[in-house]
Amino acid sequence: MLNPTSIDLTSLPSVPLSKYSQLPEISGIYFAIDSLNTVQYIGRAKNILSRWRGHHRKRELQKLDGVRISYLAISDTSLLNEVESALIEYFNPCLNGDTRNNRFKRPERKVNYRLDPRVKEAVSQTGRVAGRSENLQAEYFLKVGYLHDLGLNIFGLTEKQIIQKFEDVAPNVVEQEETED
Repeated sequence: MLNPTSIDLTSLPSVPLSKYSQLPEISGIYFAIDSLNTVQYIGRAKNILSRWRGHHRKRELQKLDGVRISYLAISDTSLLNEVESALIEYFNPCLNGDTRNNRFKRPERKVNYRLDPRVKEAVSQTGRVAGRSENLQAEYFLKVGYLHDLGLNIFGLTEKQIIQKFEDVAPNVVEQEETED
């Protein structure tokens, strides 16, 4: 089995998302990686090129800066599911948390808020335009609000730069499991 820590993403072959038609017709695992070298999505395919011709995340990824598709050839297709699962668990890409059939879920804490219906509609509309679920759009708005409350100027930054700024300044919160004594 492949050890995820042994993978150097920068050494994998890759093509810019805009040139996905240059991907090879091989079986393997592919990584959508943005300009900050953050893995946004991981998938598997028996034919990587065919998979990307109609990929359900292509439009969403096109909205990010400098996305490239890197790939790892795996000739034994019986290993694809296992390798993909291990890599998703290791890299925890944000776009794998909301797949069509919800095979993979990022650990999350469920929080319910009562929203003004106008706010809910605004979140819904802007989320559709941005290609995000209502939850992801609400999370993005909360990050923008947090940065604004800190007095940080985010005017003119790209969406990816805003998210990175949030990651840089927000306190690291690690949930600890409650243990029984």
